[in-house]
Amino acid sequence: MMKYLSNSVDWKEVHAVGFDIDGTLYDEMEFISQVYRPISQVIADACGIDKKEVYDRILARWMEKGSSYDRIFEEVLIDHKVSHPKRTKVVDKCLSAYRSFNPDLSLSSRVQFLLQVLSSEYKLFLITDGTPKLQRAKFRSLELEQWFSASNSIFTGEYGEGRAKPDTRSLSDIEIPAVTSAPDKVVFFGDRQCDREFANRAGFHFLRVLQFEAEHFTSSESSALN
Repeated sequence: MMKYLSNSVDWKEVHAVGFDIDGTLYDEMEFISQVYRPISQVIADACGIDKKEVYDRILARWMEKGSSYDRIFEEVLIDHKVSHPKRTKVVDKCLSAYRSFNPDLSLSSRVQFLLQVLSSEYKLFLITDGTPKLQRAKFRSLELEQWFSASNSIFTGEYGEGRAKPDTRSLSDIEIPAVTSAPDKVVFFGDRQCDREFANRAGFHFLRVLQFEAEHFTSSESSALN
């Protein structure tokens, strides 16, 4: 069963398995397609254009650039010659809507089954970046408490700036001995370059979850999680 996920890992030697959330445990497009609807209305009102036009544009831009790109909203405003002072206020309003959004998300049947199997074999932990309030809302919506205890779920935004992945200092709060004492017996699933760098710094085995992202890894690092 474990070789289905990756045949490059000796699963008999694994003690713990860690996960990112966005783009790893679920397709982040599910969240983005929801949160961009109220945001597109804010931008449309500021530019005096159709909401659907804005929605289609910012969604396509997200698919091209990913969540790490921070000028998606501003680009539309610049193209429609919105003044800088107004543009700043509109972007702030968009970010506020983004960070306070309550999503309606779900895990795929495949991921639910795999978490069930993995949790019966290994200790599981989770480390996610982003605004803590939003990430916790995603955690609740995905019902991840079934597999991840509060003590082994880390929201790096609660630590302040500079603590997001690939920073590894938050690992000291994980209550799984192997995470710090035997990192070579830990597997970490992620979808971004920062997840890979995080795993490398920690000494974990890294498995990339395949998504339609701008970043690419070699096939030997890919998993079948999704």
